[in-house]
Amino acid sequence: KKVKVDTLHLTSNPLKWSVNEVVKFLKTTDCANLARICKEQDIDGQALLLLTLPAVQEFMDLKLGPAVKFCHQIERVKLAFFTQYAK
Repeated sequence: KKVKVDTLHLTSNPLKWSVNEVVKFLKTTDCANLARICKEQDIDGQALLLLTLPAVQEFMDLKLGPAVKFCHQIERVKLAFFTQYAK
């Protein structure tokens, strides 16, 4: 049985996303409530792709559950970036 991967199709290169584009993306995910924090912390696409679980927990003051969900969304963006733009 194959596992269905929740693949993401990006319409633009996330390395070039502005803070507002990061916010717009997050609002389409189960982490919409974190969009405000990303805006307050000036997280653009490049910063988003560099975030790690420890950094998310420490600097965004998140409990493990929400931090892991947020990092899952970041991993989805990374996978789509490598598939679509890193050539």
